[in-house]
This record gives sequence, structure tokens and C-alpha cells, in this order.
Amino acid sequence: MRTYKDPWTGETKEVPGSDQINLRRSLEISSVIKGIQHYSALASGEWQQAHLPFPLYQPDGNPFRGPYYGQVNCQVRATPVSMSFVDPDMRLPFENEVRTFGKPFESPRNSRLFSNPWNGARIEADGARYARFWIEFEFGDFLLPKIEETFDIMNPAIVGEAERCFGIKFGQGWTCF
Repeated sequence: MRTYKDPWTGETKEVPGSDQINLRRSLEISSVIKGIQHYSALASGEWQQAHLPFPLYQPDGNPFRGPYYGQVNCQVRATPVSMSFVDPDMRLPFENEVRTFGKPFESPRNSRLFSNPWNGARIEADGARYARFWIEFEFGDFLLPKIEETFDIMNPAIVGEAERCFGIKFGQGWTCF
């Protein structure tokens, strides 16, 4: 564990320590992660328009037309963690009902709850309660996909390939950090 002082509260906090290993080829990952129960693997670069996971929008609601630079993270934890997320900056009435994203999963009560990043509406996302493994797509500050009543926004070809590759059904949700 590594400790730090929260600049906003002055409180001393701990976070898991980690080492960073840069690999030249993705084929090297399996030998590096062998036996590790908690890790993150990421790849970054520019997405080609034909292979976008979903369209992105700017805060004003207009489509983002620039190049899509981003990263894909694969996360693994030793024990299941909550996938729920409510944007703390929105101060929503159901915020206290939710077990925060990344915290150890304790109970199915009020799991799979999310806030819509555009309007704060409550969304219950099937299949996104808790996980030991998940994939994150990041595209930078203030760019979001269009989300209305569901998070089923990913390119179906990407979801299908992930489900085929890993042999499980994927749920979709969102976080911002």
C-alpha cells in the first residue's frame, strides 16, 4: 500500500501500490501476469473511424469530429468489486444507495445502479453488478457517448467478439475518474 495526503480534505489515504511494466507486444502479457490476482493492462492509440466502439459527443451535445485517441484497459482484481457508479459531482438523491465502483462487492442490494452522465437519471444496468474482470474504454476529458435509458451503446461487433473471446456475457456501464 502507498499512502498520500488528500489535497482537498487533508486526510491520509492508502491506495494499492503498483509497478509499471512496458511491453513491446501484447503476446508478452500472459507471461507477465501469470499468478497475479490484481492487475491492469492497457493499450492506447488512435481509433480508426470504421472501428469505433461508439460515437462520442462533446459537453454541448454536438458530435466529436476530431481524431479518437484513447485507451483500452483490462482490469483484474483478486475479489469481486462493485461496478455501480453515481457521479459524485451531481449530488443525486440515490447516491448513498450505491456501493461505489471498485469497492469490494458485499451484497446484491442496489447493485448495478448508475447515473446517466448527461442528466443524472438513475439507470439500472443488467449484467453490471460486480466483477473481477472488466474492460474500460477511455477517450479523454469531457467526451462521452450518447446515453439515454440504457448503456447498451457499444458496437455490437466489439461486444460479440469480447463475449466470444472470454466466454461470458458482458454488461455495460460507465465511470469517470
